Amino acid sequence: MAISEAMNATLKKVEEARPEDLAGYDLVDFGSGLYMGKYQKHLSKLVEKILWLEKGVVLLSEAARF
Repeated sequence: MAISEAMNATLKKVEEARPEDLAGYDLVDFGSGLYMGKYQKHLSKLVEKILWLEKGVVLLSEAARF
């Protein structure tokens, strides 16, 4: 939330985002946890579609520490 406020960015849930919604952006940034070493399925599918649009994509994640 703080990053989006500092950058005046739009927040959207991955499940609600569509590639066509991102057409006006040069860079798309996602934040997600890793689940069993993988991103959630909705995020992976969306990123695959966005890469075909030749957009810059950043994935931020945090791994759990035990």
